[in-house]
Amino acid sequence: MKKIKVLMDTNILLTYVSGREDNYTEAIEDIIESCVEEEIEGYVAFHSLSIIWYVSRKHPEEERRQWL
Repeated sequence: MKKIKVLMDTNILLTYVSGREDNYTEAIEDIIESCVEEEIEGYVAFHSLSIIWYVSRKHPEEERRQWL
């Protein structure tokens, strides 16, 4: 059976890694969990990585590296 493929928006990832509350927090957590459990295939645009690194610069570098 083919898995659903999902391209995750940068803001979805930022909401997830930062733990910030959002109207869609529960749905975001479900999507990430489905990717971890390999129920769906999750993809991230390459440029999202540098954006997440820049936006999260207030956090310790080790924490940011773990996120990415």
